[in-house]
Amino acid sequence: MLKLDDHLSAVTEYRKIAPALGKNIKFAGMMDGFSKRNNLDPEDYYYNENGYIVFTEKYLLKRGYCCQNGCKHCPYGFDKSKGRIVKK
Repeated sequence: MLKLDDHLSAVTEYRKIAPALGKNIKFAGMMDGFSKRNNLDPEDYYYNENGYIVFTEKYLLKRGYCCQNGCKHCPYGFDKSKGRIVKK
């Protein structure tokens, strides 16, 4: 799985070398709006020991819906192994 910081670094590097390769630099900016990390409050997430972003229960409630990805702090009670929301 590609970490967000790795993705951003790859885009930055591509922008540097794209003109020399004769590539359209607009392609490198296609994913610029993809990162919404700048819109997050510091209490919305933290980095785990592997460097991945982990959303807090506060953020998941603020988002307002369950994504059904089995989030570590899911406030909605989704059980990924059962594939459904389980009441606590």
